[in-house]
Parts: sequence; C-alpha cells; structure tokens
Amino acid sequence: MPRKPASGKQRLSVDQIHRVSGSGTPAAEDKEQLSPWDINHMLVDASSAESILSIYAQHKKRFNIVNVSTALHRVAKYSKKLPRGQLRHLQGRGDVISLAAAALEQLQDSDARALSNLAWSQATLHFGPPCFLSKIVALVEQRLRDPRSEQLQDHQLSIICWAAVREGAMTRCFWNLASPMFCKTLPDAIPPLLANIIWVCATAGFNDDLDLIRAAAATATKSAAALHGQDLSKVAWSFAKLGYFEQGLWDALAATTIPNVKPLHGADLAQLTWAFCQAIADHAATDGVGSLRQQVQVATFQKSFISQHDRDLLLQALRKQILKLMHTGHMSLLALSTCSSAFTNIGYYSQTLLQGAADLIAKDPIGIGLQVPTNFTWVCSSQRFYHPEFMQSFARHGLEVLDNPTTAPLFDDMSIATTLHGFASHTIEADDAVCWAFIRALANRAVQTLEDFRPQALANTAWGLAVLGHLDPAFFLKLRRLTLGKLDNIISEELHQLYQVELILRLEAPDLGLDTSHIQDSGALLAALQERGRLAGKMRADWRKFSLTSSDFQQKVALVLESLSLPCKLELEFIQTEYTIDIALPHVMLAIEVDGPQHFMRNAPKPNGRTTVKRRCLQQLGWTVLSVPYFHWNALGSNLLLKQAYMLERLRQAKVFPVDAPATDLVPDTMAAGPMPVLAALDNKDMQAVKELVAECEPLGLLCKPSNNDCLSTANMLESTEPAQTASKVEMMPDNKRLTATEQKQILMRKAGKHTKSRYQLLLHVALNRRKGTA
Repeated sequence: MPRKPASGKQRLSVDQIHRVSGSGTPAAEDKEQLSPWDINHMLVDASSAESILSIYAQHKKRFNIVNVSTALHRVAKYSKKLPRGQLRHLQGRGDVISLAAAALEQLQDSDARALSNLAWSQATLHFGPPCFLSKIVALVEQRLRDPRSEQLQDHQLSIICWAAVREGAMTRCFWNLASPMFCKTLPDAIPPLLANIIWVCATAGFNDDLDLIRAAAATATKSAAALHGQDLSKVAWSFAKLGYFEQGLWDALAATTIPNVKPLHGADLAQLTWAFCQAIADHAATDGVGSLRQQVQVATFQKSFISQHDRDLLLQALRKQILKLMHTGHMSLLALSTCSSAFTNIGYYSQTLLQGAADLIAKDPIGIGLQVPTNFTWVCSSQRFYHPEFMQSFARHGLEVLDNPTTAPLFDDMSIATTLHGFASHTIEADDAVCWAFIRALANRAVQTLEDFRPQALANTAWGLAVLGHLDPAFFLKLRRLTLGKLDNIISEELHQLYQVELILRLEAPDLGLDTSHIQDSGALLAALQERGRLAGKMRADWRKFSLTSSDFQQKVALVLESLSLPCKLELEFIQTEYTIDIALPHVMLAIEVDGPQHFMRNAPKPNGRTTVKRRCLQQLGWTVLSVPYFHWNALGSNLLLKQAYMLERLRQAKVFPVDAPATDLVPDTMAAGPMPVLAALDNKDMQAVKELVAECEPLGLLCKPSNNDCLSTANMLESTEPAQTASKVEMMPDNKRLTATEQKQILMRKAGKHTKSRYQLLLHVALNRRKGTA
C-alpha cells in the first residue's frame, strides 16, 4: 500500500505524474517535485508487471526501499499465474535483477511493511539469491530481540514466517520469538491470520509447540463458521498435519464444511479431503482399530467409525464436489489422486469417483510425474478396483521412462515398490504383453538399484514379484543377501511379507532353476525370519487366531457338504501354517475355498493378488482348488436344493471323484455312479440356472487343477494340524499315518506302469492306502 505523504507536502496530480514520467525531458521544477510517495502511487496504479518495470527503468535513481518493495510486490502479484516459461524469463530480466540488488543494498533501512512485502515477493517470484530471505529472517529476529526497534504487526510477521517456510529459511530460534506474539493475538485473530499462523506451524513441523496449537484450536473451534474456502482448507490441513484431532474442533470444522463445500476448488478441496480422512482414521485408531489394513477393512465392510450422521454427510458432500469438478475439468490429476488416496485410507469406496479418476489419469499418466500413477496404482489395489486400461496406459508410459537412461532414475525404490505391489494386488491377465514387459523392466531396474532400497521398499518389491510369479534368480539371490543384513531395521509386517516370499520361492522356484531348499542363504534367512520373533509370539498367535476363524459363509457351505455326506476338514493348515484351506477333502486332495467379497476386485469377478497366490501354492502342492464365490452363493438364494445341486455340479466339474466309481466310505452315495436324487428333485428351470453358474466357473478361474510338477517335494511344506474348533457339525476326518510325497509318487508311478487308469483313479487309490495307513 502507498505511504501517506509527509506533512506540508502536496501530492502531484495525475497530469503532473504523467508529464514527469512521460517521454521527453521533464521540467526541472517537476523533477524536484517528484517524491518517493508519488513514485509509489504510480506503481500502485500500474496495471501490469511491464508497466512497473518501465517506471523503475525511468526513475530508478529516485527509488527508495519503500518503492523497491512495492515494485517487487506488484511484479510478483501480476506474475503469479504466468506460465512457467514466461516466469523464468521474467526472473532472468536485468531490471528484475537490478531491483533485487537494490533491495539487498537497502535492506537495513526497510520498515516492517517493506520487509513483509519483500518476503512475500521472494517466496512468490524467487527474484533474489537463495540467501535473500535468510537475511530478512535474521534482520527481523534481531529487531524482535530489541524492544526499541519498530515492532511488526501480527499479519506482517505471519507473512514473513510463511515466506521463510516456503523458502526453507525458517529457524527454530526465529519461531520461538514469533510464537509468543502469535499466542497473544490468536484469540481475536481473523480467519486469514489464523490460517496462516497454524499453516506455518504445521509445515515447519513444530508439533511440540502445544501452547500455540491449543490457542489456534480454541480459536478455530469458536470461529469455525467464519472459515471459508482456502482458509478452511488450510486450517483443517494444518491440524491434521500436526496430528491434533480433538473431537470438538473437528466436529466444528465438519459442520462448517458440509454447507460450504461447493465454493471449494482443486487443491483446496484435495487438502480438505485429506485432512478429514486423516481425522476419521485417527478416530478409528483411538476406537480400538489397530493397523491401517484393519482400519480399511472395518471402514469398508462395517463402517463402524463413520457412524455419526455428520461424518456421513461430510463424506458425501466432499465426494459430490470432487465429482462435479472432475466432470467439468476443474480438478487437476494431482488433486484427484490426493482425494482418491485419502478416501482409500479410510476404506471409503466410490466406484463412480474411481472410474472417472482412472479414465482421466489413463489419458496421460506420467504427464506431471510418477507420483500420480504410482499413488493411483496403490489406490486401485487397496480398493480392489479393476481398471485394465489404466494399468496398460501406465505400463506403456512407464516403459518409455525406463528405456531412457536419463529418465529411468525417476523410478526410485518407493516408486518401484508401490507399482509392483499394486500390479500384484491387481489382476494382470496372462496375455497382457505390455503390463508384463513393464513388470520385467521394473524388476531389472530393481536389480540395478537394490542396494539403495529402504526396508519397506525391499519387502514390497519382493512380495510383488513373488505374487506375480516373476521369480527372477538375479533379483531374489541379491535380495536374500541384502535382507540378512537389514533384519534389525525391518518391521513386523515387512518380515511377514518376506516370510511369504520365501515360502513361495520354496514352492515355485524349482520350475525356474532356483531350488531355494538347497541354498544355504535361504535356510539362514528363513531361520532368521522365524527367530526374529516378529512372526512368532503375540503377532503369530493373532494371525493364527484370525486365519483359523470360520466365517458364517464358510460354515454354510460346509453344512451343505455335510448334507451331501461328504467328509471334510475345516481350516486345514498348510505351508508351515502360513495359509489355511477353508474346507478340505484331503482324501481326494480337493481344497474348497469359500471366497467372500474381499477375495475379488470390487467391480469385476476377478480374484485379487493374495487370492491368486494362495490358489497357486495349493496347485503346486497337488491340490485341486474349487472356489465358491459369494456372488454365486448369493444368486442361489436360500434354496437348499439349489445349493446342493450347485455343489454337486461343481464337484463333478472338478473331476476329483471317478465318474464310474461305486459308493464307498470315501465316495459317498451322492457322488457315486447312477442317478442323483438331489438333481432329480429340481425342475428344468432351476437346473438350467445352476448349470449356467457352473459353466462360467472355469473362464473366471474358479477351478484350478493341480500342478504337474510331480518332482516337487511337498512333505516339508505341508503341515496338517488339528483343525480349528468351529460351531459346525461337519464330521472331522481322523488323523492317520500320512504317506510322504515320495511314497505317493512311487505308488502313482508303479500303478501307472501296470494299469491304464486315469490320474484321478490313481489318486483315489493313494488316498485309500493313506486312510488304511499302508503303502
């Protein structure tokens, strides 16, 4: 703002100013009359950065520090929205550099307003050298310590603090001087001042300044109704960043946001969405929900901590505004990715939002860097959202980045880990050449830079490649050596991932020439992982307790099998108790997996990565895997006959019982040769509905035949323990002497040489011998 003229001195008229500043030689008396106040008035009236720089070029000798600060402030204001190229050109202009030099030269003469203008200009335009703002901070700190110096007003001090944080010039000493002043003025602070102060505190990371945080929270709670737009988003974001989640504050902010969310745009809306989702996640944790994965699970299926009416209205209002801006093109990809990630953190699922975001990001996934596509890959995997077009687009653009030696380093350890983890959790089709080429390129990049990987990235990358089945010996041998040296820095969840990786390698690596059971490092790592205790003790007990709990859906399927006189085991453990088979028929090596919604992508009947790798492990161990999906079970309704018919048809489809076998203790009447009473009781329409469901099972991957890897030794991998106690009345098979895998193989080979029987008949013969305890 222009200063008032000194007393007794008249301000020039507009005509006089134009005559003085115009072309030609001004009169001597006009030159004498031109004062810094008149120049400041000209600067304020200028309508563009070019006009301001033109005034400076004509009158630079008369510019004092007030004129210099006003000129730089106005130039920065007019240049804020310039394209990046034009802004760089402006920063390098000689007259701008000359202004910056004049500011540095006269800095000691600056008053409070000039200092705040210069600080804001530097943070906005970056016109001066890197030390420019540090010198302003040092000068202000000196004046704050000297009570005789001119004291800054609160808004001026907050602007200097804001600029110092933006430019990395903030110091703790400076903040310790400013904070008590802010604490005094916060009770009566207007919204912009409140927003600026708490934003500085949060961005600088001064989480321990509890006096200021509490004073700001009290003011924000009291005057929440006056917060709007950018002020509202800055206040909410700041308290979330500080980890301050006092219930009254967030209730007040939510009550203000619900009716006032429509004016918010882009980055402000993304900040606000992230902040509220952080608050919701914190309340979930304080309500007894532990890890983030558990939070997401609870939020997705139970919504236990979004039960309050205001919170539901808040999330709906945020989602509607995001969708509106997305459809009108006023939402940047970065803001859209931030909102999607925030909703994912609390398990809030909106298929419309994810579909729209995926469609937009797929058009140019790497246009503004890798942050957007890698974040959204994580979103898709966490929300179990199937969008192959986005994955393929990311893969195509990612291959271009990796093929260029200049841009390949953009894929750092966390980018590689997040991407591979996301692709593994997603469903990648076997014939998707682009995605698999991208996965191979990421694996090669990981091998080159594995020494620089942080423990979390190491575990996520290894888990992603193992689940995808890309078992590159170069990667995993190098991983094994590095992991042994980093065990002390690896947390429990990462250890669990590495433990799963080792078990997958022991099952699948022989097919690729990496027989980890004979590699000393593998045994040492597996023992070290177990010895670390992170997978033993309480965590192991909790995992077993969770995994051995039969769901209601599982028990219903088991009861249907019981009604068909099929003996089975519930929760049979295998692969060193890492997994359990939901319902097992061990005598015919049939694993019935009762798969609820969490096993599939939400918007497509595709299994997710965790489900796929479990099925693959069972196949490697010689089991036939029959999946009973929730969407088939729900389609059958409550009709017991329909469910019995469905299970009988699925068992026929699996071909684990010989077609012409007579009824025995292991082949019940329902599966023996001859007519089936259950099927005869159904009318043609119902039977046709059942057959349609069964017909789509193989295309959907709901039936997986055992692997042909007969040389695989499964004796050390299959640990059958006592089945979990459940409320089901399903008959449990008694434990008998088990044949080793070698003995089973010998029987099969001997029988295959003497008789022309099917593989299933031979398996049945092996099962009968096992039951009798003989070879």
